[in-house]
Amino acid sequence: MTSSQIHFWNGNKSASRQIFELQLIEHILAAGSSDTGLSVIEDRTDYPDAKDEGDIFLKGIDVCVTIAGNPKFADGTYIPIYEPLMNGLLGHRLIIIRQSDTADFANIKSALQLKEKTIGIPATWADAALFRANGYPVHEEGSLEDLFQRLAKGDFDYVALGVNEIQAIFEQFAKPLTSLIIEPTLRLYYPFALVFYVSPKRPELASRLEKGIRMMMSGGEYQDIFKQHTATIIASCMLNQRQEIRLDNQALPSELSTRMQRAYNDLLNY
Repeated sequence: MTSSQIHFWNGNKSASRQIFELQLIEHILAAGSSDTGLSVIEDRTDYPDAKDEGDIFLKGIDVCVTIAGNPKFADGTYIPIYEPLMNGLLGHRLIIIRQSDTADFANIKSALQLKEKTIGIPATWADAALFRANGYPVHEEGSLEDLFQRLAKGDFDYVALGVNEIQAIFEQFAKPLTSLIIEPTLRLYYPFALVFYVSPKRPELASRLEKGIRMMMSGGEYQDIFKQHTATIIASCMLNQRQEIRLDNQALPSELSTRMQRAYNDLLNY
């Protein structure tokens, strides 16, 4: 490596993802290497403006984890590593609603019915474009922190969050409002792959990460870390017992299609 420090941007995401992704990159960099001098410098700066996020590699960042096909990053400004992280779990979405709407949502059995409702999404989140492309009404505004106050007020009808993060976010932001619940019958799904994007100035880092993650996956270490962070959450969400509503993700790179289908099958048999 040409530098012993790896500047890892870990902002614009939930605390649960930050913890998992920091631990993961540290293990990946250590996998199969005798180079013990590497250190990961974590940067949790949030960039509410989409352009600022897309320019992180101009700010001295070496690597980040983001959604494959993220439109905020211009082609040629990053090196993608198409090894999906988190087993596609972020694309399995549960929803938070007003408790008074419980019966109404329990009667929803199809995408057509759900499209009669409006989803609330924080400004600049990649999910907004995906839901719009699938014909869903979207209210895109503000931040994650104020999202649930606006849901409680009736500005929109529901919020959709990944299975891996919804419980922690609910406890922190939604539960104190007392009028909101995690809806118990529905699960949205779209292939939403988390991958590494690496600065084009660090091709050697991209090679190191690609080699390390493949070693961890083949040796079982990756699954051990994944289970450590998600096993209890996945079991409590009862994914197979929920009505699934599928959305398309046209931004998913073709290189990931087969892997995401395999991840989907594996997760539902988890």
